[in-house]
Amino acid sequence: MARGLPKIPTRRLRPSRSAGRSLSSSERDSAARDLHHPLVALLAAVHDSGSISGAARQLGIAYKRAWLLIDTLNQGFGRPVVTTATGGKGGGGAQLTPFGERVVA
Repeated sequence: MARGLPKIPTRRLRPSRSAGRSLSSSERDSAARDLHHPLVALLAAVHDSGSISGAARQLGIAYKRAWLLIDTLNQGFGRPVVTTATGGKGGGGAQLTPFGERVVA
């Protein structure tokens, strides 16, 4: 009689106490200081170039990737780090918000 695979014990995961709550302002600021360097480099490139596409070119990444990373940061912090203006005849652009400038600092 062949033995089957051993049974792997499972346990129920309980949600953490912080699940579902928003970060406080000081927790968001602390998280901003602990960001991984490439994200801070992206924000600095937006500041220098004045646009997401310029920042993407400067860093050698696709525009869509840069845009998605910035969108994720804006949503993750619960407040924008970058604001954008729609392009067109007069041109668009992007700039760091005061909070975004603190993230880069």
